[in-house]
Amino acid sequence: MKVFRIYTESTGHMRANAISAVSEDFESFTVIDCEGYWEDARESSIIIEIIADDNYTTSLTVKAAARRIRDANYQQCVLVTAADVDGTFV
Repeated sequence: MKVFRIYTESTGHMRANAISAVSEDFESFTVIDCEGYWEDARESSIIIEIIADDNYTTSLTVKAAARRIRDANYQQCVLVTAADVDGTFV
């Protein structure tokens, strides 16, 4: 499994746009409020965390959601990361 994270600004309507973009393809994810800095400027941010199967299709789907967030919020870019994770539902 992989944990995918999308880091994005979360000012005003941007949070709702981001959640909507991810919800199009994923029914389970976590939203973490945080403070980010972009080009020396502080901004309210969120990290959207998705734990899913490690395959090429999932990676493409996460990146597509990130592009929708970027476009809907008129951002220069958003950051997508991926890391291996060992998780179990109990």
